[in-house]
Amino acid sequence: MKILILEDEQRNAMRLIRLLNDIDTTFIIEGPLTNIKEAVDFFQSGKTTDLILADIRLTDGLSFEALKYAPATVPIIFTTAYDEYAVQAFKFNSFDYLLKPLDADELEAAIDKATKAGKNYADENLRQLFDSLQKNQFRYRERFLLPYRDGYKTVRVSDINHIETVNNSRK
Repeated sequence: MKILILEDEQRNAMRLIRLLNDIDTTFIIEGPLTNIKEAVDFFQSGKTTDLILADIRLTDGLSFEALKYAPATVPIIFTTAYDEYAVQAFKFNSFDYLLKPLDADELEAAIDKATKAGKNYADENLRQLFDSLQKNQFRYRERFLLPYRDGYKTVRVSDINHIETVNNSRK
């Protein structure tokens, strides 16, 4: 799993990397990116990640500004020393909000929750899309109501060989 870290404090970034390596040595860690510009450049470059661990306050502002450019399907776990941004954090695709100093067990539980929910989220979105496409398939008309003598006549499409109009009258 590829994990992107947004963290401007070197000490916190190194601790987070150490905790991640303790949890799973196969994690591929991107970053840490320390400011909004680096994060926006990362997202706009087309690089992909499976999970984002984001501090809220970066050197040049709040990480929310950069996360607007992140793919909506990538789960986010906020790691911060500030609890005042919790409501704003959950407006993003946030799966957890961990306060520093980080606890290894809480971090591992948050990663598990995000990855499981992320898979379910993607599966559910695909299922909803498939259901929607099936429900909204274009349906052809099965019959026509055509003028006939002094009234109208219903004609099934399967009974029609061809339709021709001459001077606004049908044959």
